[in-house]
Amino acid sequence: MASAILCFVLYRYSLKVKDKGGGIFYIPARKSTTDAVQFGGVPLALAIITSWLFFGQFGPSFMGLHKSIASILFFAIAPGMIITLYGYLDDKYELRPIIKLFAQFLAINLFAIFVSRYLLPTFSTISFLVVSFFGLAAVNGQNLLDGLDTITVKVASISLLQFVFLGLFYNIESVTTISIVCLIPLFVFYFYNREPAKIHLGEVGGAFIGFTLVVLACIFHREMIMVEHPDKRLQIFFQSLLPISLPVIELGVSFLRRLLNSKSPFQGDRFHLHHILKNYKKLTATQASNFISVFYLFVSGFCSFIAVNVNAILGAFLAYTSITLMNFYLGKDYWFSKETLDLSARSIFQFIRKKDVMIIETSIIDEFKITIVEEEPKRSGGGESNLDSELNNLSKKDKNTGS
Repeated sequence: MASAILCFVLYRYSLKVKDKGGGIFYIPARKSTTDAVQFGGVPLALAIITSWLFFGQFGPSFMGLHKSIASILFFAIAPGMIITLYGYLDDKYELRPIIKLFAQFLAINLFAIFVSRYLLPTFSTISFLVVSFFGLAAVNGQNLLDGLDTITVKVASISLLQFVFLGLFYNIESVTTISIVCLIPLFVFYFYNREPAKIHLGEVGGAFIGFTLVVLACIFHREMIMVEHPDKRLQIFFQSLLPISLPVIELGVSFLRRLLNSKSPFQGDRFHLHHILKNYKKLTATQASNFISVFYLFVSGFCSFIAVNVNAILGAFLAYTSITLMNFYLGKDYWFSKETLDLSARSIFQFIRKKDVMIIETSIIDEFKITIVEEEPKRSGGGESNLDSELNNLSKKDKNTGS
């Protein structure tokens, strides 16, 4: 309730100072067509960080929260503040991409260092690498999804509901409670982000929601490790990856699409799935976000059922594969241009073999010297160039001498 009130007050105040045109709570959304304010991520981030602080401090005494889970929440506060700060500065002043990337690395790696000893203590280095990789993927991927009104609210809510389901199914109170608390600011923001939006999330919101999913994945993983047998670690790992499948695939597909078109993977484009649905399939922002959300809800629900009742590895594989195939099916007609790399076997072979090279067997040469000559134009009668003539003479001379 307190997080909802905090978000509501800050959203109302940001719209109020919009009319005055100033203040730290006013950030104009430069790409908005509805004159929206780009301040939605800051109240959401502050509300979630406050809940982490509360659960970390009072959770062990009031709800029996394990000390390791409280420590993970405490460890998430400093990286969360870094993401909030750099995101706010980027929305307000537009930072250089290298600065944003450095801030993301700092925040995610800091969190990975803290939690790696709790996830798999005997494999802390592997834990660090996994958290760093999926942390950066979720933060950036969730940010890429924030391209239409309400789409981030809908898909992020589905991911959080997956954690609620996993918490209820395995009777993990901490995962269920923290996931629900993180959902509340999203519900408040929805009323200001409906089409036409009055407030956008900005860099802060998308990145912080991605980080929140990573924190919950670590908490779920830790709780499962404490109650399950060690031989189920691989199953637990893949179950933890299920709720972050959409942002991770979004980043991977975007990078691959740009590389295939001979562009930098960090160079933005407008060929994300929601852009294709809106710009090429002529859906409205609401229709496009509903389409993606319903598809993701079906995939996450079905794959979560497979993960808990059949096999977690199979469930994760189906989730990541189906989302990738959907992106490819809807985007393949718009992704590829004349500059797209040709990945056929013939093209790859032509690329790796040397060009314009004449091979001469060493068995026909006694000695050689290098002479640089200027090649003359070929005669109309098909005469040889000086270089070709000298090579032919050299070959004849060697044969006559019995080399």
